[in-house]
Amino acid sequence: MIYKFRAILDAEEDIFRDIAIESNNTLEDLHNALTNAFGFDGTEVGAFYTCANDWAWHEEDGIPMFDTGDIPGEIKTMSEYAIDELVHEQNTKLVYVYDLFSMWTFFVELAAIENKEANETYPALLFSHGELPA
Repeated sequence: MIYKFRAILDAEEDIFRDIAIESNNTLEDLHNALTNAFGFDGTEVGAFYTCANDWAWHEEDGIPMFDTGDIPGEIKTMSEYAIDELVHEQNTKLVYVYDLFSMWTFFVELAAIENKEANETYPALLFSHGELPA
């Protein structure tokens, strides 16, 4: 299946991207699609956070790029989660933070679930609106 997400930057201006990605791709794949779609160079780390329907999220619930636990394998990372493990029709929202110093914060919501189209390459940037502030 193909998941279509809208990722909205938490900013005063309307800045968002629509992305299509295979549901069995990992959160790391989604991270890479988001950094590319928003024009980041990809040199900074990011994290995903599960959240409630009101977008409330907690730092301790983060899914990091790298295992930062005291014991190797203690913390599950982005590359170990398929997107559809966390996001589905009943749980459609994630918060994504890129560059943990600048805290670029994005609200990522599942907008549609569709069948994969032949001859399409995923992930794909479907729509882009607005530019990142300097």
